[in-house]
Amino acid sequence: YMISQYVAGTISTFPVCASPTPTPVPSPKPTPTPTPKPTLTPSPSPVVIPEAPPDIACSGTWQDIKNLGDYAHNAIVSYNGRLILTTVEPNKEAYKYGQKVIAREINPRTNRDTGWYEVGFKNSQNSHVLIEQNGQLTLYVYGNVAPGSNNNRTVFKGVYLGERRWGNWVNTGALNLGRTGPYTAIFDGQLYRFWANYGPKAVLQRCSEPPPPDLICSGPLKIIALTTDNIVVLSLIGTQTNCQNTLVWVSIYTTDSILVNRTSCQISGLRCATSQPAPPPGDYKVVAVADLDRDGRWYESGEYDVKDLKI
Repeated sequence: YMISQYVAGTISTFPVCASPTPTPVPSPKPTPTPTPKPTLTPSPSPVVIPEAPPDIACSGTWQDIKNLGDYAHNAIVSYNGRLILTTVEPNKEAYKYGQKVIAREINPRTNRDTGWYEVGFKNSQNSHVLIEQNGQLTLYVYGNVAPGSNNNRTVFKGVYLGERRWGNWVNTGALNLGRTGPYTAIFDGQLYRFWANYGPKAVLQRCSEPPPPDLICSGPLKIIALTTDNIVVLSLIGTQTNCQNTLVWVSIYTTDSILVNRTSCQISGLRCATSQPAPPPGDYKVVAVADLDRDGRWYESGEYDVKDLKI
């Protein structure tokens, strides 16, 4: 009532205030789409396929000691107390785009001979490199992925796992393989050769003269430095001449000859080094051993060394 005294008329006659013209809000400017930068695909690291090591000349005459059949010569090495040979089956119509890879293991000292057996790669182009790497024996084969893939030749590799056993074949992607071989190997201080007179007719040969002393890996094997900082045990191992790539096992034992830990290294030049966790405080012995002459016998004179270790 009090309000009606001061306000005449009805609500319908009330003046209506005009709404202010809204200030236009500027439309957001479209954000330009950035030009995508080109994705750079890194170039794959080149695959380094090793060359077969040079063959050793015979200072006498080569003498045939075993007929190996009608095969070509490809490669031979002395490894794990035996001579290991690789080659291919003679080409047949079913494998006209490649040949089966076969291997044979011979111990001339015991006359142990596995005969030829397949290693699982069926399309080789008859070009092999057999070489020891990081303590393992690796076979590189130039071949095809499958029969008929004549235009897809690359280098594959497989690893020797033990008598008559090889690992899965891996395609390295490399397009070239170096010189096939090696054709010679030293076993028990004697020089052997895997050779074929083409027909072919393959033979295992032995040189009538021993190889020069500077070509034979020789001891004594020595632990020339042994240190510990209570965290790791470091060992430096030394040998004499021509022990390149020889695998050395270094073990830590308690004084009761209980094995605590074991590791390995591969000789480069004249030395190799290992690092392994330090055991709990106490007295131990460190033993280093290697089959320097590749005859399959360990702990021969000059092939091992022992040092005391106190943590």
